[in-house]
Order: sequence, then structure tokens, then C-alpha cells
Amino acid sequence: MNGRSYFEIKVLAAFSGAVLVVVLLAATAWKVSREAIDVGYQVSHTHYVLNSPCPREVGHSVYGEIENRPWLTEFLPS
Repeated sequence: MNGRSYFEIKVLAAFSGAVLVVVLLAATAWKVSREAIDVGYQVSHTHYVLNSPCPREVGHSVYGEIENRPWLTEFLPS
């Protein structure tokens, strides 16, 4: 008989499902790691800008943020 038995079909389906789960897990892990790398870059860039020797640029950045988001003035020391 050329056909597959019921047991072989079940094993093949289980194996295919397991492969699909592993592929989805790998894709999710890759995406999360890429996002973590991007966030790390953004944080390091922010630290670089805030610690830059030109405080005028930082002042302009803060002023621009406050101008675009007036509710931030609530948190500034008076």
C-alpha cells in the first residue's frame, strides 16, 4: 500500500507543528533582539547628546520639547 497510515500522518502533523512553533519562536526572538539593539542605540545617542560639550544644543532641544508639549512645564523646577 502506497498510502500513509493514520499514525504516520499524526506524527508528520506533530512534527510539522513543532517546526512551525520553532520558526515562529526564532522570528520573535530575532525581532525582539533587533528592537533591543535599536533601543540601546537610541539611549547611547541620548547620553551622548546630553553629555555633549555644547549645552546650547541641549537647551534648544529641551526648549523645543517644551514648546511642542506644554504639559512638560509642570515637571520643571520653579
